[in-house]
Amino acid sequence: ANMSATAANQQGKKKKKRAAASTDQTSGATSSESKRPRQDSRRPKVAFLGIGMQKAGTSWLYTMLSQHPSICLSVEKEVHYWDMHKEEKGKGDEWYESQFPESSPDKLVGEITPDYLNMWATRIGQMHAYNPDLKLIVLHREEISRACSAFLMWNRIAAEKGEAKAIESMTDDEVVAALTSMEPPHCMGLSEMGKGLENLTTNGFKPEQILVAEFEDVAKRPDQLMNVVFDFLGVERIQIEEEKLKTNFQIKTDRTAVVANKSNKFPKDLKERIMGRLEEAYKELKRRNKKVGGPYLKRYQALMDAKEEK
Repeated sequence: ANMSATAANQQGKKKKKRAAASTDQTSGATSSESKRPRQDSRRPKVAFLGIGMQKAGTSWLYTMLSQHPSICLSVEKEVHYWDMHKEEKGKGDEWYESQFPESSPDKLVGEITPDYLNMWATRIGQMHAYNPDLKLIVLHREEISRACSAFLMWNRIAAEKGEAKAIESMTDDEVVAALTSMEPPHCMGLSEMGKGLENLTTNGFKPEQILVAEFEDVAKRPDQLMNVVFDFLGVERIQIEEEKLKTNFQIKTDRTAVVANKSNKFPKDLKERIMGRLEEAYKELKRRNKKVGGPYLKRYQALMDAKEEK
């Protein structure tokens, strides 16, 4: 009788465990997941990122996306979670998601931090683990033009702080050295798109999750460019005011400290003198970018041409 009672007791315990497991399965939670906060009690997961290139129209893209009623962007344009706050400052996903204003569940959440394209592979892996379905947008700009624009920005900031000579006081050799350096502010390194795209696909992202668009279309065909972006994100197309489409937006961030309406043009005579040396120095980098980025840009161009025909 005692053995029968013990067996019945053990049978009852097994039934309770099975019932608990069934409840977990019904709610979609595993035992490890049940210890974490429910996703619906937190802010929406980030669904898309603008990841680069730096100085290739990302401030313009942020402003255009902010016009869409179904898109929720971070309050600050550049959150720098994946390249800085997560690893270096030890902040978690809840902090990340708190950078976005309250929005209804049907809004698409995203942010734009150009430095993400050139992150270490381990950090791209963390980004993929956070949301394997992330959609990624890259704006490609001709590599030397991008580097010159970036150099002007950083040089201006450093010169105003007394930390560097103004470009007008630099020799040709000093300017070439700065533009071909892989050291901070990484003028040449941040023109490296091919390696960034390879890091994305070798760390979990599929090519169809990545849209690479051309910076030159920001000026030439901005409405068609935004339609390609809206289609890629899966949101309804909207008509953005022509005046906004054609505005050169420069958004001040804590890292770039952009001064509005300040000249950002490279001295023409200087550029003409050093262009041959820059073309030689950037030759291999541009070859890699074309080899890796070519298929993405070909797909983008086909989408743009199809929209132009309509």
